[in-house]
Amino acid sequence: MRRDQNMTPEEKARLHIDEMFSEAGWKVLPRDEYAPNISAVALEEG
Repeated sequence: MRRDQNMTPEEKARLHIDEMFSEAGWKVLPRDEYAPNISAVALEEG
């Protein structure tokens, strides 16, 4: 995801939420990298 001043409010919120997941010990992965044996995982939208 792009990280610049032209980001939409939704894109900015998604980055913030993903950072909070990471700080809590969760992995944020694209759907195609998901494996059922991974614990504490959040899947990226899209």
